[in-house]
Amino acid sequence: MVDLKRFSLLVALLPAFGCAVGSDKTVADDYYADDYALAAPAERAASSDRAKIRADKTVPAAEASDNTADRFGYTASEQKTSAVSETVSKVESSVAELNQALRQNKETFKNLKAQSAEKAAKYYEIVAHINARLQIGTTPGNPELTEMWKQASAALTEMGDKVQEMKILNGEVNKQNAQINALLGNIAKTFTVPGALESDHERLKDLEDETNLTLIAQKRLASELSAQVDRQMQAFKNESALVAALANGIRSGKPYGAEAAAPVSLNSPSSLQSSLSDEDDDDVLTAKIDGRRPLMTIRFDRANVAYEQPLYRAVKAALDKRPNTDFELVAVSSAKKGNVADALKKADAVRDTLLAMGLPADRVYVSKTTDMKAKTAEVRLFLK
Repeated sequence: MVDLKRFSLLVALLPAFGCAVGSDKTVADDYYADDYALAAPAERAASSDRAKIRADKTVPAAEASDNTADRFGYTASEQKTSAVSETVSKVESSVAELNQALRQNKETFKNLKAQSAEKAAKYYEIVAHINARLQIGTTPGNPELTEMWKQASAALTEMGDKVQEMKILNGEVNKQNAQINALLGNIAKTFTVPGALESDHERLKDLEDETNLTLIAQKRLASELSAQVDRQMQAFKNESALVAALANGIRSGKPYGAEAAAPVSLNSPSSLQSSLSDEDDDDVLTAKIDGRRPLMTIRFDRANVAYEQPLYRAVKAALDKRPNTDFELVAVSSAKKGNVADALKKADAVRDTLLAMGLPADRVYVSKTTDMKAKTAEVRLFLK
């Protein structure tokens, strides 16, 4: 009975308990749902706030980087210099100077060749006219041909001057070769200096390439210049001998051949005194040359000495300074060989050459002397 009552009571209480449980669950669910619903926006708000904070911190970070640049003076894109950079700049200046000098030398060489060609054309034109007159026949010592010979000799002298200028230029070019090689050695040494930037080595590589190209161009110029000097020197030497022979042809009034290269004495109206080699040696005055400096010395140490061209230049230079000056030819003989007569004969030939150049006979004097140091017959030219 008791049990039945307890069971009935339990059955009666179950709905109430279930409702309570269900209500509690519903309340609990709604309660926690509200909590979660409120928490999610709060968390999103917090997350949004944290994102704003991070975003706000991004700008000051850049500003901090700028401040760091201000503090330390460095940025990754900034070009810095090193101790080697100054050396590289000096090398760069040296390369530029060498290139400029090379360009100037090329231009000078070009101008010298053009000037030499112009002088040569003038010289060969005059010589051709003289040869043509000699071929058809003319009078001995023809003054017209003598004047033309002086013009040809002057043109040949100018050709010789251009050769000398080329020789000087050749020396400058060879000196530049040593400078370029020294610069290449300096560049190679600079590569080994510590503390260089990568940009320094890049510049050095470019400078080394440029310097090697300059060296190639310089060597080519030196080769061409050397060949030109040799060619011009040989031509000048050959033409000097031909001019000497041409002078003898003009004095004789006949075309010159191989035998004309040897000096000859003239017995022409222009020669106002007889050949000194035919006179007695005692009739020739003895010169006093102590302390005197000769204008030029002609040594007859071989056959067919081509002295006419140098003689013309020496006399012309003297007359340009002193137009009224007189000249003295001193026949120098060796005391050991006793070749006084031979020395006087050579002086006579030189005197005839001066007369053929247009000097009056009364402005050319001949004397003699003996020199213990002379090894062969000589003729010395002095200003009187």
